Amino acid sequence: MGGIIPTGGRAHSYRPVALVLLGLVRRTLVRPGLRERYGSTALPLAFAVALLWTLHPLQTESVTYTVQRTESLMGLFYLLTLYCFARSVESPRPGLWRGFSMVACLFGMASKEVMVTAPLMVLLYDRTFISGSFAQAWRRHRNFYWGLAGTWLLLAVLMLGAGNRGQSTGFGAGVTWWSYAQTQLFAIAQYLQLSLWPHPLTLDYGRGLVSQTSEILPGAVILALLAAGTAWALWRKPMLGFLGAWFLVILAPSSSVVPVITQTMAEHRMYLPLAAVVVLLGLGLQASFGKRALWAAAILALAWGALTFTRNQDYRTTTVIWSEGIQMDPTAAQRHVRLASDLGQAGRLEECLQEYENALRLDPNNADTENTLGAFLAFMQRHEGAVAHYQKSISLNPKVAEVHQNLGEALRALGRTDEAQKEHAEALRLKPDYADAHYSLGTLLLLKGNTADAIREYDTALRLQPNFADAEYNLGNAEAMAGQWEDALVHYKIAIQQRPNYAVANYGAGNMLTQLGRLQDARAQYETAVRLKPDFAEAHSDLGHCLLLLGRPADALQEFQTALQIAPNFAKAHAGLDEARQKVAQPAATSSP
Repeated sequence: MGGIIPTGGRAHSYRPVALVLLGLVRRTLVRPGLRERYGSTALPLAFAVALLWTLHPLQTESVTYTVQRTESLMGLFYLLTLYCFARSVESPRPGLWRGFSMVACLFGMASKEVMVTAPLMVLLYDRTFISGSFAQAWRRHRNFYWGLAGTWLLLAVLMLGAGNRGQSTGFGAGVTWWSYAQTQLFAIAQYLQLSLWPHPLTLDYGRGLVSQTSEILPGAVILALLAAGTAWALWRKPMLGFLGAWFLVILAPSSSVVPVITQTMAEHRMYLPLAAVVVLLGLGLQASFGKRALWAAAILALAWGALTFTRNQDYRTTTVIWSEGIQMDPTAAQRHVRLASDLGQAGRLEECLQEYENALRLDPNNADTENTLGAFLAFMQRHEGAVAHYQKSISLNPKVAEVHQNLGEALRALGRTDEAQKEHAEALRLKPDYADAHYSLGTLLLLKGNTADAIREYDTALRLQPNFADAEYNLGNAEAMAGQWEDALVHYKIAIQQRPNYAVANYGAGNMLTQLGRLQDARAQYETAVRLKPDFAEAHSDLGHCLLLLGRPADALQEFQTALQIAPNFAKAHAGLDEARQKVAQPAATSSP
């Protein structure tokens, strides 16, 4: 999930986009045909529009929610494309400004798919406010429009490379175009309502589809009236027609027939379309209040600003965001999953478990949630429960290698090694280059005493993932079991380089150095291990034995005592303690008369 940022980032993110919107609205209002009516108030009216657009609570998601910053970035380039074109028709150097417009359009295409509509809106702007007709616009600026159209090539390449956003967008995403279109009829009506009365707001509207006639029909009527009104206004009231087209055309890529299954409705989609609503509102205030319109806009801006400030408080923690979303719609399973994830990260484990269970109660056939709950239970050392959820996930979707890998780990923890080996093998059948599965299979083979095959699996894991400290460490363990002490020492040291606080690797290196007779070096490794992990009983005990070999029984005695304080029944430490006591006592016995 995307991150939440403090509310202080809001003004900084908005400032450039709001300024461009202000400039575009002002320049449009002083164009011939509009100058007579709006020329004297163009600047304050444009300022009011930019201010209201900036402070509208519906914009919070696009600015405060980090993931949706792409929306505001695309919005900046979209408005710049139009603004630079508007400047070009008044500038003594029109080619320069049209060049800027094409560059902005290119950058916008690299930001987000909604930018696909920008060349069309520039053409409509030209026809409405500059050239007077499409034919004249094409004759005057044909080369410029070919340049804008060329930016679609970049978008096409990026979309092909993204593969329909991992099958989350497009006609192959698992949702029919008709079901999605019906849902968008409801969504567009909601967007309009939230534009004028921004409550209630939520970050996640979920993946639900609307199918009831009572929900679809009002939206269908509203959209039909809006589309018909826009078509009529484009010929009779061109400025109003342009605003209607702005709203409909910019929403079209995400809110028409192309399914976006990750969220069938989202507030950030209104980032640019909202500008049309706010401009229309500004014009309405001007017509209704005349010279007092700015005061009316200021009052509305204060109200929206207060709501936006309050809304930003919700974004301070994701826990608040998802809890609020659940209050709005307790049946949205994915909100429970996301809240569970946040609660788990906060250490509120029982609450986390409850939310996962709520999610599965609402959506019992969700393989991903089954797997996630299994991983959570494994983290809590409740491996029996983890196995049950992993198995359910596999029954729902048997082709996910990661779930077989997780199941294998849980089965190994329960001592069911043969079953675990089958799951790791299945994970590798599905995904042969899966480094973690090679590593886990190696560990299982090592437990069974099959060191040669374990070494082979660890080598494969390291070939696939070179900076894999655990694999280096366990490869060292396998080579140590095989009596390959020099090789084992090399891998322990590599593991320590990759993870400097890796106490068990220092301990393993100490053991190998002891076997090789390098006792001072071994002592240094053991001392590092107990410094990094003071409750490491085995390291204290083996440090004691190393100190005995170095002729320092008094120091060894202290290490054995520490080991037994940590593990009172540690037989090896008891034996070492007895030996150390005897050696400490020997000099005193020799010197007595």
